[in-house]
Amino acid sequence: HDTVTGQLQRFLATAGAANQELGVQAGGRFVVYDEIRIAGGTDTEVVCAEFIERYGKFRGSVIVYADATGAAGSSNSARSNHRIIADAYRQHFGRRFLGVDVPKANPPVADRVNAVNRALRRGTLVVNVNRCSHTIDDFVRTSWRDGTHIIDKVRDREITHLSDALGYWVHREAPVRAPQTAARLDLNGATRSRFAGFKA
Repeated sequence: HDTVTGQLQRFLATAGAANQELGVQAGGRFVVYDEIRIAGGTDTEVVCAEFIERYGKFRGSVIVYADATGAAGSSNSARSNHRIIADAYRQHFGRRFLGVDVPKANPPVADRVNAVNRALRRGTLVVNVNRCSHTIDDFVRTSWRDGTHIIDKVRDREITHLSDALGYWVHREAPVRAPQTAARLDLNGATRSRFAGFKA
């Protein structure tokens, strides 16, 4: 059956918005078919509730790709964002929730960007233009700082979050460089080793 794959951004108090991109991976393609963007800022529980409201009746499996930053406590909870997500989705989806896929450390920014650009060039990354207008806008407006390979997150703080989030998913499954061993937070809260591209 198909897997609904959610890409989570870092949840930062200064981000100004909370976002989640929702997609499927099949036949070697990444398909982003919906996005959740809550302007003005919110907490992780609200984003999870919105996902469940939209897709709670989905009968396939669900996995969340997250960055390593989310392992820290959230802005308003002692629990980490990863734990909040795992608890909410495990409670709703049960065994259909496969866990939160988390790298031991975030990949270098250039590697993540290269993975997304390669997927776009090859046509293996597809975005639903009817439901993902903010993701497309993020692609169009995000740029490097002049003379660097550092993404400009200062010029416009409303952008980069969605493209960052998407990059963790694409890099995790189709890295330009050799992937890292990572941990997935599974249903009972333990971790198990996972190597990108191979299902444990």
